Amino acid sequence: MKKIVLIVSFALCGLCSMTGAQLSLAPLHFQIELTDVNPSFGKGERPRTPIACPSVAQDGHTLYFNNVDYDQTLILLDENGVEVYTTFVSAGTTAVILPATLSGDYELQLYPTDSIYYFYSGITL
Repeated sequence: MKKIVLIVSFALCGLCSMTGAQLSLAPLHFQIELTDVNPSFGKGERPRTPIACPSVAQDGHTLYFNNVDYDQTLILLDENGVEVYTTFVSAGTTAVILPATLSGDYELQLYPTDSIYYFYSGITL
């Protein structure tokens, strides 16, 4: 059953990534992982179905969100896995501007508030 859920979630991420191409910017392609980061769920309350993969495109230090209807936390990790930036992205946000002082390769992680899954992608600033 877990394999089926993961296969379906990878397919959803692929479809969402194609949707991001409509922004005519560089779409980000996300992977999905299971996490226990969200302690707000009690035992047996965790939804097992992943939510829709976010559709995000990049233009320099600006990230454009397309049809993201859930709150999430955005985290940037440097090449050593050190958290260098974090911000809250509320539902309906269309753009987030990252600090201009950041440059290089990073891992972008998106943690939806009501999910036990998170999305991650490589990003160059």
